[in-house]
Amino acid sequence: MQPFSGTRNSIAMTEAAWETNKKFYPDEFDTVELLAQWVITPGDIYSGTDTPIITLEDFQSRKMWALPGPLANIAKELGAGVVATPAVRSNEVIANGVVDSHMGLNGDGLKAFQVLPYTKSVTRVSRPVYTTTFSFFVNADKWAEISPEDQEAIRAISQASVGKVAAGLWDSVSEEVQATFDEQGILEHKIDPALEAALVKAAEPITEAWLAKASEAGIDGPAALAHYRKRAAELSE
Repeated sequence: MQPFSGTRNSIAMTEAAWETNKKFYPDEFDTVELLAQWVITPGDIYSGTDTPIITLEDFQSRKMWALPGPLANIAKELGAGVVATPAVRSNEVIANGVVDSHMGLNGDGLKAFQVLPYTKSVTRVSRPVYTTTFSFFVNADKWAEISPEDQEAIRAISQASVGKVAAGLWDSVSEEVQATFDEQGILEHKIDPALEAALVKAAEPITEAWLAKASEAGIDGPAALAHYRKRAAELSE
């Protein structure tokens, strides 16, 4: 979930995340049995007015909905007025005109939370600002009740049948929604490099804080993050 670490290929990111987990922190939790993980399609920056968000000045002039955590912190760092709520509450903020822009929803989110009618343009960043990871796990006590043979059989298919399939479904839905942008009058723009550089700079404290927590937990954070970024890029080619 580190900013500017992912790609636009969810299956590739999912493979990279699973590899990184197994290589660098396989025993982080002992109360659950982790069976699968997947990374979902990244979101973009959207304007709810006829003026797109392309430059740093555009971004700073906005009142913006963003997911709590890294995205909200990045937007605040750059000077935007931020309303942060869980994604399931994005519609009430965006549809009611509390904000004039939003950041973080992918195609699936735009459709599921019914914010497409309030979206006039999308700004693409060359590297996704943020990606979200989900985990599928079983209570350790319940897992222990399953025979070793069945445990192994479940492990053998979980990441491929749950993780990769889930990632692929997110991408396919997002692609379907994005294919309707033209008919819905949603214009696409490329980000000004200066704004992207400012976003990257604003994200640095988030990564630094995670690296510090990783170190406290005895994890080689720099190596894990570098491995994930490298593998996500390679697998996306």
